[in-house]
Amino acid sequence: MVIDSRKWRLEHMLAHLKEKRGQVERTCDEVYAAILDGLKDPEFSLPIEVWAKIDLHLPKAVREELKHLFEEKDRSAPTTKHHLYSIQLAMNAALARIDRDIEAIAAVDVLALRLNLCRLTSARADGAESEEGAQ
Repeated sequence: MVIDSRKWRLEHMLAHLKEKRGQVERTCDEVYAAILDGLKDPEFSLPIEVWAKIDLHLPKAVREELKHLFEEKDRSAPTTKHHLYSIQLAMNAALARIDRDIEAIAAVDVLALRLNLCRLTSARADGAESEEGAQ
């Protein structure tokens, strides 16, 4: 019973992290596309909906890189490319952290299954030995 509860909890956490990763990835794609569109405008602005997504769904590192881009007075191509690279790097690092969390939970799940299998095998062997002893 305890093993089933733990397995359910691990599966639930894994499903939650996978959904979170998908949401962060979609948000990163939408925000990056909006940034590229915003850079076409000399005033460089983003719609309020995009800012809300940034504030609610993206990690602090991404928000910090966006802040640097908006505070930058130099709009030359090399500077802008550097900021875009930093933003992409922060976005990919956020996704990589979620991927590591998913892999860690999956590893715990596999370990739990192996332990469960060992316990079942051991219990069966103990049961077979006690039957032999009874004869």
